[in-house]
Amino acid sequence: MLLNPRFTFEKVRFDQETDLHLVLNVTAPKSDWQANRPPLFLIPVLDRSGSMSGPKLEYSKRSMDKLVDHLTADDTLGLVSFSTEVTTDLLPKKMTAEAKAEAKKIISQYKATANTFFSGGMMRAIELANSLDLPDSTIVRIIMFTDGHATHGVTAQEGLLELIEKQAGRATLSMFGYGTDVNQELLDSLALKGKGNYAFVKDPDSALGAFGKELGGLLSTYAQELIIELTPHTGHQLLEVISDFDVEEVVTGEARIKVPHILSEEILDIVVHM
Repeated sequence: MLLNPRFTFEKVRFDQETDLHLVLNVTAPKSDWQANRPPLFLIPVLDRSGSMSGPKLEYSKRSMDKLVDHLTADDTLGLVSFSTEVTTDLLPKKMTAEAKAEAKKIISQYKATANTFFSGGMMRAIELANSLDLPDSTIVRIIMFTDGHATHGVTAQEGLLELIEKQAGRATLSMFGYGTDVNQELLDSLALKGKGNYAFVKDPDSALGAFGKELGGLLSTYAQELIIELTPHTGHQLLEVISDFDVEEVVTGEARIKVPHILSEEILDIVVHM
């Protein structure tokens, strides 16, 4: 991992205080991620409420099939779906050829009906995600396929964000929004809180393209749960980490920046006001 710091000014006066920005460039090396990638534990969560009927549901099912195709016997998959009720359709298991066939059969049988217990589906997936004793290297990701119209359980954005903050554990959450009436603001905020991705899906091509990007990111992850510690020298102060990462600031003026994951050859810029 290469860390390259640079300042917005090449020179400043030594005899007066100066506000400036530090840009910390973090670059992950190239890796043979197809051969060396960490194992995945994925839980797709399908919204099969009535509002998902038609193309929304079909695009979701195609995306889930694509996911299953790319997994190996080292990866683990569980399936959750929800309408008015929440069901665990496949308990987590390694994706052998037989398990893949079983998962695809379940996916093919999903039909849209009734109302939307969004929070219940999300919480069931979080419980599953944290139920197994997995190696630290395993990437744990929940992926929700939905239009974001919650009608049962916790429905307010603030309440759903609080559930993720308190309950997610080591799991990260991505959101895929379907249909022109999708609640994009809600799903985008949940993905941000869940340290995952959000994508709006309007047709089959964008569904597969967006999910391919998500899957490619998961498969090419170089490292996760990074901690970058910044300690200023005497006389300098860290005022604020401007980039959108979780930050722990300690009394001495140090900062611990939490980066959930970085992909092979990915470049991140972390901006700090000093």
